[in-house]
Amino acid sequence: EDPELGAAVMGWKNIFISGGDYEKIYSDNIKAVKSKKTGDKTVIQFYIYKNNKCSLTDARFIRQVNLDTDISDMSFGIMTKTMIFDYTCLYPKTICIILTVFIILLLVAVIVVICHSVSTWIRMEYVAFGIMKSQGFVNWQIRIILVVQYFSAQVIGTAFGILAAIPMCRIVSNLFFPVTGVVPIKQISIGKCSMILQGIFLVSVFCIIIVTRKTADISPVRAVSGWKSDIYFDSRIKAAISQKVLSASLAFRQFTSNKRQYTGVILIVSMLVYFMVTMMMLENVINKTSVWDAMGIIYSDLEINLEKNISDTKIAEIEETISKSSGFKVSYKCCSNFYFSINGEKILSAIYSSPEYIKAVSKGRAPLYNNEIAITEITAGNLGLEIGDKVFIGYNGQKEEYIISGLNQDMRDAGVNCSMTTEAASRIVDTHIVYLGYILDNREKGKDISDGLNSKYGDILYACFNESPGIDSKFEITLNIMTLVVYAFSIVFAMIVVQMVCSKSFIRERRDICIYKALGFTSAELRLQFAIRFLIAAFIGTVIGSASAIIFSEKMLSFILRVVGISNLKIKFSLSVFVMPAVFICTSFFLFAFVSSRRIKRAGTRELVIE
Repeated sequence: EDPELGAAVMGWKNIFISGGDYEKIYSDNIKAVKSKKTGDKTVIQFYIYKNNKCSLTDARFIRQVNLDTDISDMSFGIMTKTMIFDYTCLYPKTICIILTVFIILLLVAVIVVICHSVSTWIRMEYVAFGIMKSQGFVNWQIRIILVVQYFSAQVIGTAFGILAAIPMCRIVSNLFFPVTGVVPIKQISIGKCSMILQGIFLVSVFCIIIVTRKTADISPVRAVSGWKSDIYFDSRIKAAISQKVLSASLAFRQFTSNKRQYTGVILIVSMLVYFMVTMMMLENVINKTSVWDAMGIIYSDLEINLEKNISDTKIAEIEETISKSSGFKVSYKCCSNFYFSINGEKILSAIYSSPEYIKAVSKGRAPLYNNEIAITEITAGNLGLEIGDKVFIGYNGQKEEYIISGLNQDMRDAGVNCSMTTEAASRIVDTHIVYLGYILDNREKGKDISDGLNSKYGDILYACFNESPGIDSKFEITLNIMTLVVYAFSIVFAMIVVQMVCSKSFIRERRDICIYKALGFTSAELRLQFAIRFLIAAFIGTVIGSASAIIFSEKMLSFILRVVGISNLKIKFSLSVFVMPAVFICTSFFLFAFVSSRRIKRAGTRELVIE
C-alpha cells in the first residue's frame, strides 16, 4: 500500500504489485473489454516538484501553475503534498485536538488543586510559620520552601506519568494505523514532552508564588500567643439546622460556613462535567443518523451503484421494486464526483439530479438554475468568496461562468467542495446518474431488497444494504475509548480532590468531631455529614458545568470538527446527556468522601479530656 495515498479518509488509493501480477490483471482486463463486460479506463499520474527557491505554498504553487497552463482544468484531479499530509492526519488530528482540550481543562484543575492545597496549608500551619518568622526566617525564604516542596512533588509525579505513558503509547498508536495506513512510531517524543513539562512547571510555580503571598500577613506574635481562626459556624448564609434531617442540615450549615474550602471542588467538578457532557453530545450527534442531514453527512440504508446510463423510467421501475417490500425516502440521486477548477483551484464537485438533494444549506439557497452552484462555508473562507459572487469553473478544457447561490455544509474532502445540479454540470461535462441512495421505512427488509435488486438487475446495477448504520467501526471504537479516557480521568481526579480536601478538613475539624461525638453523634453520622458536603459541592459544580456545556459546547465542537468539514454543528439536547455525567460525578464524590472520612472513627472524646 502506498503510504502517501493509503489513508482511509482519502478517495484516491495506490497499491504496489509485482510485474507478473500486473500483466495478468492487464490481460484479463483486455479480455473483459473485448467481451463488453466492463469499461476500460487508463489513469496516468505524474509529479511536479517546486524549485528549492520557490517560496509559494503548495496551494498557491499549484494554483499559479494552473493559471499559467490550465493543467488542472485538463486533469481528473490534483493532490498536493500538503493535502496528502492533511488528509492522512485528519483523523488523528481531530482526536488529538479533543483530547488536548480535555488535558488543558485537567491542567487548570491541577493548578486549582495546588493553589487550594497551598492556601489551606498556610492557614493550617499559621502557628508553625509564625514560629519560623520569630526564629529569623524572612517571608521570601518561607515562600521558596513551599515552592520547592510542591515542585518536588510535581517532578516525582511527572516521572510516574512518563513511565505509565510508555506502554500506553504503544497501545493507543495502533488505533490510528488502520485509518492512516502509516506505521506508527511507538515511542514518546522527548523533545515535545520536555517543552510541555517546562510550560506546566512554569505555570504552576508562578501560581504557587502568587498564592504564597499570604505568608506576608503571618504575625509571629499572634502565632506564638495561640492564634485561632474565625468562629467555625460564622457565615452570611445562616442555614437553619433541622432536627428531622439533622445530618443533612448540619452538613449544609458546615458547607455554607466554609465555602472557600469547597470553591475549588466546585470549579473542578464544573470543568469535568462540562467535558463529560460535551463528549456525550458528540457521541449522540455522530451516532444519530436523524441529525446527519444538518451536518452535511450523506446517509442511506440502501445504496445502488449504476453501471450503465439508464432512463428515469428504469429508475422508477427500480423504486417500484423497492416499494413492494418497504416504503422509502430518497436520500440522493447523484452523478460521479468531479474535480472542477474554480478560479484556478481544483475542488471536488458533487453533482445531484435535483436541488432538493443538496443538504445543509446554511445561507442563501440551493442552486436552482443551470448557472448556479452552492459552496461550503469552508470553501468560501479558503477562496474568499461570498453568495452572489461569479466564478469560472473549468474541466477538461471547458470553462463556464457560474453564480454562488448559497453556502452549505458537506464533509467530503474535509469540507472543501461545491455542489450543483446535473443541468448545471452538463455545461462543461457529460453527466448521468450513477448513484442512488434510499432510507428505508423497514430496515429489516434491507438485505432482502438488495439481494433481490442484484438478482433482477444485476446487469445494470449493484445494490448494497448498510447493515450497521452509523460511523465506521474504527472511528466508533476510538470515540468510545476517548469517552472512557474522559470518564477514567474524571473519577481519578474526583478521588484525588476528595482525598486532599478531606485530609485537611479532618485535621482542621478534629476537635469539632470530638465534640460531636461527646454530644452523641456516631462515626457513621459524622461520615455521612462529610459525604453530604461534597455531594452539595458536586451538585453545584454539575449545574454550572451543564449550563456551560449548553452555552459553549456547540461552538467548541464546531471549531474542533471544522478540520473534518463540519463548520456549523447543530446539537439537539436531551436529558440523558446531562443526567448520566451528573449522576456519575455526584455519586463518585459522595462515595469517595464517605470512604476518605473513615479516619473519623479514630477521633474520640478522650482527646477533649487530654486537651
